[in-house]
Parts: sequence; C-alpha cells; structure tokens
Amino acid sequence: MGDQNMLENDMRVSTEEMRRLLSADASTDHSSTTDYAMLTPKSEQDARSSSRKRYSQPRSSDDRSSPRPRRRRISPDSESDEDRRRDDDGRRRSKGRHSDSRRDERDSRHPRIRGPSPDSRSDEERSRRRRRRDVDESDEDKGRERHHHHHHEHHRHHHDEGRSAHEDEGERFTLFFTKKYVFSNHYPCPSLRIDDRDFFCTEQYYMFAKARTFGDEQTAEDIMHARDPKEMKMLGSKVKNFNQHMWNEPGRFAMTLANYRKYQQNKDFRRELFLTHGTTLVECNPTDRRWGIGLTMDDPAARQRSRWRGTNWLGQILTKVRERLWEDPQYADEIQEIKRELKERRDNSFR
Repeated sequence: MGDQNMLENDMRVSTEEMRRLLSADASTDHSSTTDYAMLTPKSEQDARSSSRKRYSQPRSSDDRSSPRPRRRRISPDSESDEDRRRDDDGRRRSKGRHSDSRRDERDSRHPRIRGPSPDSRSDEERSRRRRRRDVDESDEDKGRERHHHHHHEHHRHHHDEGRSAHEDEGERFTLFFTKKYVFSNHYPCPSLRIDDRDFFCTEQYYMFAKARTFGDEQTAEDIMHARDPKEMKMLGSKVKNFNQHMWNEPGRFAMTLANYRKYQQNKDFRRELFLTHGTTLVECNPTDRRWGIGLTMDDPAARQRSRWRGTNWLGQILTKVRERLWEDPQYADEIQEIKRELKERRDNSFR
C-alpha cells in the first residue's frame, strides 16, 4: 500500500512538472538567435552556416542553365539516416524485450493462456484419436449386444404367457390408471364388506379408515354416505387433526386390507388379477408420486423402473395381494384354469 501511494505521488509530481515546463515552453520566444543557438548542437550550427554560405553566393551563367539543387531544410531536431535507423532498431529491440517480459509475466500468472507446444499438440491429438477409436469400438460392441438382446427378447415375447405387459431388463409390468381398470381404487365393487360394513369401492374404505384413525367421526359418516369416489377423496382431504407422517403406515395397511377383501370376495376381479401373474402392477398416475409413479401410461419412462418419479405403493400392494392369493390352496382350481388359458394365448401368439 505504501508503494502504491508513493507511485501515485510520483505521477502527480511528474504531471505538475510537465505542465510547468509546457507553460514555460509556450512563453519562450523561439525567434531569438541566442535561445536557438543554446538549444542547437554545434555540429548542426556548422552545417547550417556552411549551407548558408554555399547558397548565398551568386550563380554564374553556366550554373543557371542547370537546375538549381533543391535546398534541404535542416530542423533543430533533424538527424542523420544512420542515427535514425540505429534509434529505430534500438526501439524495436527494446519493445521486443518488453513484450517478452510482459508475456512471461502474464504466463506466470495464467499458465493456461500459453498454448501447447507442437509436440504436445501432436501427442494430444494422437491420444484423442485413440480414445475416439476405443469409444467407436465400444459402441460397436454395445450395438451387437443390444441387437442380440433385442433378438432374444423378441422370441421371449412370443413365448410369454400372453398378458399385456411391458418389460424392463427382465422385469415385466402391467400398467393401469383410472377406473376403467379393475385395479383402480375407484372401480365399483359388487361386494366389499369389511368389519360388518359394506363399501362402494376401496377408496371409500381407505378414506373412512383415515377419518376414524384421527377421530373425525362426522367426516367418516359423510364418507360412508357418498357414492362418488371423487367426493370421498375430497372429504378425506378435510379430515381434522390429520398428520401425514402418522398416517403413512396405517394407510398402507388399510389399502392392503381393502384390496385383499376386494379380490377375495369378487371372483371376476380375482381372475383379472391372476392374469397379471409374473408381472409388477404399476399405477401410472401422473399427479400422485406416493401411490403412483408420477408418469402417464404412454410415457416411455413408465416402462423403466429406474425412471419412475413415484414409489408405486398401490402397485406394490396389488402385486403382494395377488401373490398371497395365488398361494392360497382354495383357489387352486382357478389357478389351473388361468394357466391353461395363458398357455393357449402363448401358443396362439407363437403361431
């Protein structure tokens, strides 16, 4: 900081001194012979006097026939060509030295500014080409593997059990959404009796259990009188003293119980559920990332578990309920019939 202040003071003094000299120079009368002689070197004074003597003599008649040589003006700051050339060379060398020093200083502060040497550029180019060649070979190998995998999966598709499912690295999915699918919570149930109460759909039982869990009996009764699943859901969203963190585990249990009773008490629904055996059920609700996957059915990401945006709780529950019913001995005859039907579908698709 002290050096910077000292430098600023020097610059200010120099500026003031320069202004004083300029004002003094402007007030000086350059027409004075004495002042001019003081400022002119002696060599130049001799040159001017000899030239003045030479051109002041009268010309003869013979000299008048030849053109008179042009008089050369000699200014006080004139100099010989050799001196001027020497000074130009010196300035050029000095400028080059300053440029080199500035460039070295800049490169020391910013090493990345300096470009690579020709050898390093050639080495870098060779390594870049080598990496590009390795990548191309790797892509070619991956392309052959994808072609082989696609060919294998194509034949596997003809040997599947005839269900409408989507595959992702060996895992197969059954996608559904809205109440046009029997797997939806809003799908009306011909029979759904839980704890000596009849329910219109699994959504009604879920919202009823939610209100009862938090002691909102009035809302629970309003849900039981509703017949529209959307109205049931709206009433459930207004449950008093509701806490989502406390409801997560009891809510999943309530949904599991409701779906177990739904497929246990309705044979047609159970048959549709059994036909999805070997797949994972997936609710493609684009607005629900807890019970669904946060994606639509026509979204390609819905067929890849790694790209799901939700946890698919409903799909997980339905898959577990199906596996439990599939292992129940009382449904052995139904399962055998389902297996025969799936085999016929597989044979027809293979043809």
